Amino acid sequence: MNNDERKVFWERLCSLIDDNASIDDVIKYPRYIYRYRSLSIKSLEDIKNNRLTFSTSNYYDDPFDTYLIINRDKLKNDIKKIFEEKNIAEIVKNFFNVLGIKITEEEILNKIKDLNLDKFCQNVLRIMKENSRNVLRSYTLSACFSESGLNESLWLKYADQHKGFVIIYDPYDETKYLCGKQDKCKRCSLSNQTTSLYPIYYSDEPYDATEYAKWFTASLILNEFTSETIANDIILSVFPKMSWEREKITLIKKKCHMYDQEWRIISSVWNNKPITIEWKPYGIILGLNMPSEDKDLVYHNAKLAGIKNIYECYIDDNDTLNYRIYRK
Repeated sequence: MNNDERKVFWERLCSLIDDNASIDDVIKYPRYIYRYRSLSIKSLEDIKNNRLTFSTSNYYDDPFDTYLIINRDKLKNDIKKIFEEKNIAEIVKNFFNVLGIKITEEEILNKIKDLNLDKFCQNVLRIMKENSRNVLRSYTLSACFSESGLNESLWLKYADQHKGFVIIYDPYDETKYLCGKQDKCKRCSLSNQTTSLYPIYYSDEPYDATEYAKWFTASLILNEFTSETIANDIILSVFPKMSWEREKITLIKKKCHMYDQEWRIISSVWNNKPITIEWKPYGIILGLNMPSEDKDLVYHNAKLAGIKNIYECYIDDNDTLNYRIYRK
């Protein structure tokens, strides 16, 4: 997709207010997606185990990933209204009022018990003093790809100057997606998660994430000071629907990165630690500057994982970067 097509996607995304809305009709999915990797013990283990890691945005090399803006004055002023009362139920009720939710003290007291007011207040102040933008980014999990396996900038940045490799995934082959299809999946806490593939939109204008940051801050505080069951009840049943906000804050980057041709799979899990899924690649591309012993090492691990298509980069007769079947 070129950036004009990505803009059409972005404008549709920003118009969505219903969780069940469809956006596929404005996405032109690539035939394959490509993930650039340097050679390491971890990347070899990931190949051997068909493992794909989802990371939070604060792990990425771009400090403006994602490209958003938060009106901190508005965020702080709205949250400070919480402390206008000293009664625990009133304080918690103010949380909901700030978010535009009407809830009675009786309902609150039935949901939240044994709340330590001092710790509660200290935690609110701590989160307010932190960089709310980075806190927000630290809970959104995604995995990054490009629609090109021959992107020279990405070979330099993420594949160790052509000494690494590229993993090829086929988004059309559902049999290669292994999560939820194995006996061990029944014991996995992530068994019910969903994932979706989207293009990145590149812009000179950041996305205003103030309202989402306000909801997120309140959710985070309540989640830390209530039991898991109660917190989930509050967050899922009482808090407002922030439809598609996770996607909006994750799928926009500065325009200077547009040549990355990036796509992302976003996890539905709300967490601040990396998670992994199992997805068997379609193939592997070995880097142009990769030593022969490293090529053999990656080749061996790929074959152990059942990956059939192994390629290597070369410079063709047109002096262009290309790839061909790797013959060991």
